[in-house]
Amino acid sequence: MQFLRQVLSKVVRDGKLANNPVSLIKMFREPAGRLRFLSPEEEQTLCLAVGPECAPWVRLAALTGMRRAEQFRLQWKDIDFERGLITLPVTKAGRVQYVKLNGEAKTILRELDSMAAKAQAVTEAEAIAGRQKSASCRSQWVFPSENPDTHVDPRDFYRRVHLPKVKQAGLDGVTRHTLRHTFASRLVMSGSTEGTIAALLRHSSTALVRRYAHLSPSHLQEAVEKVTRFRKTEQPVEPEKQVPKAVAKGEGESAERRCETGLNPLGSVQTVTETVMGGYGRWAAE
Repeated sequence: MQFLRQVLSKVVRDGKLANNPVSLIKMFREPAGRLRFLSPEEEQTLCLAVGPECAPWVRLAALTGMRRAEQFRLQWKDIDFERGLITLPVTKAGRVQYVKLNGEAKTILRELDSMAAKAQAVTEAEAIAGRQKSASCRSQWVFPSENPDTHVDPRDFYRRVHLPKVKQAGLDGVTRHTLRHTFASRLVMSGSTEGTIAALLRHSSTALVRRYAHLSPSHLQEAVEKVTRFRKTEQPVEPEKQVPKAVAKGEGESAERRCETGLNPLGSVQTVTETVMGGYGRWAAE
């Protein structure tokens, strides 16, 4: 129905139809599907399934939340390692956007950069040795295809690599959006605010972020357990006050003389503090 509405709207704009009858029909909102995200164990399983060549792509997606097409179209010139920032010149939103890089994401990209440099050096050495006609220039793409002039095609990768490997690993419900959902869910579980998550996902509002709030039952269980800290504590029972004994005449003088010699008038067990608490105020005052 939505497709028909768009077609007729174009016909109206072309002046071939007075109005769009479909626009009068109320469209029901499509229910939100299940948000699938990977546990750390599932992520490791997926990395092992796709192999060492594609595992960096999987991990980088989980660390940055980049969309599949954004990641495969990534160029080296768009990466600022010093600032920890990726510039995305072409995005789904139709404007330039930025992706923040954490330490592990930068490490992965540096390793890919190092591997590309080594591969280029080998190619140049083979060209000099005559085993290859010419040394090809290093690719501008972070994820180049077999032809270094082009990047990996996102749809081809999803059909040829992603789907078969996911099935092989026995990971049900994992789609091309799962790694982005994984990134978002981990932000939620780390306690990030809706505004922070929306900014890192590059959403214009927090409306779409709220759908992640129910994720990770174990995380919610941990939060619920914290409520048990708020309980009524028992009031401490005050100890019975001791009635000070009457000090006989002359005892104070004797105690004072004994204190001057370094001896406790109450014996070796009680301290001076205990003496005061015990009611020997006269001796303590003197």
